[in-house]
Order: sequence, then C-alpha cells, then structure tokens
Amino acid sequence: MIRVDAVETPLEFATTLVNSHVSVSGLAPGAAASIAATAAPRWYAAHSTWPACRLRIERSAYVAAQRRLFIFVARGEVDIDTGSRQYTLQRGHVASKSPDTLVLQLDATAQENELVILSVELPDSGEHKHEHEPGRVTRFLDPAINAFTYAAAYGLARAPLPQTAGALDVLYSAAANIGRTLLRAPEPGDRRAPYEAAIHYISLHASDPGLSVAEIVSVTGVPTRTLQLAFHTNGDTIVRAVRRARVLVAHGIWTRNPDQAHEAVAKQAGFSSVRRLRMALQEFDEVTARLMPRARKPVVPEVAQATTAGD
Repeated sequence: MIRVDAVETPLEFATTLVNSHVSVSGLAPGAAASIAATAAPRWYAAHSTWPACRLRIERSAYVAAQRRLFIFVARGEVDIDTGSRQYTLQRGHVASKSPDTLVLQLDATAQENELVILSVELPDSGEHKHEHEPGRVTRFLDPAINAFTYAAAYGLARAPLPQTAGALDVLYSAAANIGRTLLRAPEPGDRRAPYEAAIHYISLHASDPGLSVAEIVSVTGVPTRTLQLAFHTNGDTIVRAVRRARVLVAHGIWTRNPDQAHEAVAKQAGFSSVRRLRMALQEFDEVTARLMPRARKPVVPEVAQATTAGD
C-alpha cells in the first residue's frame, strides 16, 4: 500500500495509481494541480483539484476486467468520453464505469475542478451483460447518497497508511462498500419485474458476504412471500440464486488467475469458508470444481435458513 500527499505534478499523480497510466494535457503554463491519493492492491482513491485540462486514464486489461471506476465531482464540470459515449458531470454528480473500458478521457472544463476518483475491485457474476455494454457509464442522482459516498471516498484518499494488522482488509471493505452503496440505488426508469430485479441485484452484490434475503427483498419493493413465489415460478430460490452467482464470481476469478488460493477465492466471491465454496461448486459447476484438486465431497447438513443469503 502506498500514500502520496499533496503532489503537484501529473507524473507523480500517474505513479500513484496502481496498474494505471494517467496523462494530462491542456494545462496552461504555470498552472498547478493538487493530488492526494492512497493505493492498495485491490483499490485506489485519489482526491485532486485541477484547472481546465484533459486527463486520459489508461487501465491494464487485468484491472479493467474486474474493477469499477467511480468519479465524484465536488466542484466544476467534467466531460467523460469512453470512446463510444459521452457524459457530463457537474457539481454533486457521481458516475460509475463498469469493468470493461481500457481508456477513459476526462475533460475538466471549469476554471477550478475538484474530483475524487475511486477504483475498486467489485467482482460480480457477469449474468447481466447490459451492465458491461461498451462505454456504458451509470450516473447516480440521489444527492444524499452522493454526498455521503463522496465524503467516504475523500476520507480514503486522505487516509494515512494503516498501522495495525488487518487494517488493509478493513480499508478494502470500506472502498467496496462505497461502490455497493451507490450501485444499490435503482437507475431512473428501472421497471424490472421482482424476479429480474432481484437477480440483477444479486449479480452486482454476490461478492458481499453480508448479502441477506431481507436486503434482496427490500430492493424489489414487494413482500417476502411475493418474491419467494416469483422465484418459485422461475424454478429458483433466493438463496440458491445467491450461491449460483457466487460460483460465477469464483469462476471468473480462477479464469483470470488460475493459481489463486482457495481461501482467497472463497473470500472474494462472498463465501464464508472454503467448504461453502466447494459445496456450491459441486451443486452448480463441476467444471469449476475440477479447478480445486483434493476437494472432498462434503456432507450437506440439514440446517435452517441462514441470516445471510446463499451461505
């Protein structure tokens, strides 16, 4: 983990962003930028102020495949160009770039612009391909949620290096929860049926180990029994859908990194233990199960439904 405080050159800014390259153009002679950033293996947060200029962010294919990029505008105005689509963010606006685009261009157009950029690994099941449409940017419109998440991301960008064991995991959880808080809000005009809405939500949040049935029910706006019947009509259950989505997350992790340790994959995919991961793999995906040698077939106990979904 690295920390950079109050640097004033784009080169220092670029070196802060792990697995990213940032180039800055259009700065007037003598114009200065101010940047503070914290970077860790699975996330970075950078707070910066800029005059009118252009930032070009180039992400490696590995990072672009698994990280979401969140852009917070505290002052000024920023035009986003993904290569195929263009968006404008003004003060108080927040946007998310789904994991796909390798190159992102940000044009800061006001005299003074203040941004926070958060890049965080948020594995999802990949079941909803529209989430990964080329160049797609999601904008978040609720001012209360935007203000809260901006303050949290700003705090991460300015945070000192951790001094205690386990703090790195805590900070990653904080970064991931910022993203999940934003993604939880439905997009304007979203009129999915309860089953589709629940599956969509599960696909985005499967890697959250605290994902619960009550939380999934709450985002659909229907009673628990109604949602259970909707799943039954589709030959499914809520907890089974969560386990299935987590298996897809695990499959994606092993596809990108076949040598990833079993414990790490279980944790990143949202499972409480390797045993739970193995049980789910045997239930849904024998091909993926073969990626875990020496895995013994577990005995599935008769247990009551847990408070967390799919675990």
